[in-house]
Parts: sequence; C-alpha cells; structure tokens
Amino acid sequence: MVALLSEDWCAALVAATAGLEPVPGATAVVQHVVNGAPEGTLLFHLRYEDGRVAAAGVGKAPGAPDLTFTTTYGDAQRVASGELDLSAAYMQGTLKA
Repeated sequence: MVALLSEDWCAALVAATAGLEPVPGATAVVQHVVNGAPEGTLLFHLRYEDGRVAAAGVGKAPGAPDLTFTTTYGDAQRVASGELDLSAAYMQGTLKA
C-alpha cells in the first residue's frame, strides 16, 4: 500500500492520469498544503499538462504555482479515498483555494 502524500503516491497520480484523454489548455502548477498530518504540515505539488498530471512531488512547487489549495490531513485522506469529493470539500469550506 502506498503511503498518502509520499513520493510513491505522487508517482501513482502521474500514472493514473496517463491514459486520460487530453484536455488541451488545461495546464497549471498546483501547490497543496495539508495541515494536521502526524508529521506536521505537508506540501505536495502537481503539474498538469493538457488535463493530465505530468509531474508530481513532495515539497514546494518549483517556481510560483498557479493555484494553492489548503486542507486538513483528515480531509486529504477522505478525498484520496473517494469518501469526500474535492468540489464538495471546497463548497463546504474545508478546502481553501
């Protein structure tokens, strides 16, 4: 099992989106800040190219991100497991952009 928010988890995100149909222009760098993890505050970043995760990593995004999301570790776990929809977390105010 891959540990949540680890380098292996980031690599799995890249692999999981590789087969998606491209969405031309859906390109951005997104920084995620996850508060309340057992290790403290965790950071990870995703680089989207044409709607797919082209790169991901633990830590601060290289350069300035286009968007930053902030959430709790508990909600990050729920989103990753599919228990909580990302858009619902945003609408409930537990995911900040």
